[in-house]
Amino acid sequence: MTWADHGSCVGRDPDIFFPERGADTGQARAHCRACPVRSECLDYALETRQKFGVWGGLTPAQRRRLGRTREEETELAPVRHLRLVPSS
Repeated sequence: MTWADHGSCVGRDPDIFFPERGADTGQARAHCRACPVRSECLDYALETRQKFGVWGGLTPAQRRRLGRTREEETELAPVRHLRLVPSS
């Protein structure tokens, strides 16, 4: 068994989680709010760059914004080279 076997989406109509473009995603997101594996689902969607569907309670647009935020947080700051001078 994997985390996906424990999702609130198991046994539900997949069309709820993969609605037509522009359709309401409220029902899918409501299922996700109470899901015990919501964070694992979202991590999977971000890692595998899922382009469609509601994963971890987020729409594709929300995941894209979250992905950009995570990338910005992990960017390294420029390294400054210091010249160490012994104290006198």
